[in-house]
Amino acid sequence: MRIGFFILALMYSALIVFLSSLPDLTPPDIGIKLSDKLIHFAEYVIFAFLWGLALWRNRAPGLPALLIFIISGLLFAVSDEFHQSFVPGRDADVRDFLADAGGIITVILFFLIRRRPAVLQTEP
Repeated sequence: MRIGFFILALMYSALIVFLSSLPDLTPPDIGIKLSDKLIHFAEYVIFAFLWGLALWRNRAPGLPALLIFIISGLLFAVSDEFHQSFVPGRDADVRDFLADAGGIITVILFFLIRRRPAVLQTEP
């Protein structure tokens, strides 16, 4: 097990919490109407990818590990949105959570396709 991936994943998680603590944080205008949701999606793609590397660097995950990963990632996203409801100029937004969840699910699908855990393989 490589501790470096866990440290990196923890540091990125802390960065998310830090950024969520900043009052009145607005995303830069990139000319796309849903840029805020794209930023949330990308933020959680990175989050899930780093945690995926930390947890499954040497072997493919089984179904229980995937379920725990999905549930814990979604709980982190919910707690992040809830936390923002207490920050001046910020609010909790279900659409932001859905963008976060989309990022997590995208990475889970990537790991499933890339690693094909034994629990999901079919017999020939």
